[in-house]
Amino acid sequence: MILLHVFCAVALLTSAVFLICTLPFSDGQNMTSAVPSNVTDYVTTGVPTTTVSFTSHYEVYLKRTESGVSPLNLSVVVDVRSSFELSFRTCSHGSLLSQFGDDKRNYFQLILDENGSLTVSLSSGSASSSVLLGTDLNDNQYYTFVWTYRHPGSVAVSVKRGATVLNETMLLGPSFDRDLFNMNLRNGSKLLVGDGLFEGCLRDGVQGWFTLAAEADDNAVQWDSCPRPTVCNRTDTTDGCVSSSCVNNARFVQHQMLYFALKRKTYYWCF
Repeated sequence: MILLHVFCAVALLTSAVFLICTLPFSDGQNMTSAVPSNVTDYVTTGVPTTTVSFTSHYEVYLKRTESGVSPLNLSVVVDVRSSFELSFRTCSHGSLLSQFGDDKRNYFQLILDENGSLTVSLSSGSASSSVLLGTDLNDNQYYTFVWTYRHPGSVAVSVKRGATVLNETMLLGPSFDRDLFNMNLRNGSKLLVGDGLFEGCLRDGVQGWFTLAAEADDNAVQWDSCPRPTVCNRTDTTDGCVSSSCVNNARFVQHQMLYFALKRKTYYWCF
């Protein structure tokens, strides 16, 4: 690389002053900047969406929708070999994050059920895993889900409130390393945030996913501004399911495989 430094010479010729300068130049230096291209709309036809720019966002408020699809999609592929986190505050429940590959047997999902427990589910087709974390996490306080990759075959998933770890589980074993780490989410869906049922505030982690927002439902997505905390109304039963329908203190849970197989419709069983 040839670098020409600025050189200025002042010449005095017959009482005239001449200023001669050379500008800096670097041979072979790339002077262009990469601009992200637009991405294809994934939201079902009929949902009012807009393609948003790649802008830095930290917090988003999602409202309920009637569409039954994600109001916010990100141009992100979840990498289980990395560490990431997501904070949430809600009185609601539903899918916080979900993504699936072109083979629907490959998926990652983070669901908050109506009892405030967080279910982490992932599948590579040949293997699947589901972990339940915490309870009463939908009391309109901020909680943080953390996925910590340590080394092949070792992942810690946890829920924190502030700096306090409330619940942590280790995902270990050769089967997890060999099969689930081969989960292929590329060429599938975008990373779907919310599902139309969930209403609440989400804060991005250090991974900066919200910077890669692709589509947003203008009627349901509000950036960088969340309502002040209120007392949750536990009498709201928007799913048509009530606790008394389950006997012996059983709970409603969402059936994971049917959730994907039957066009994202929600089905509940007592257990």
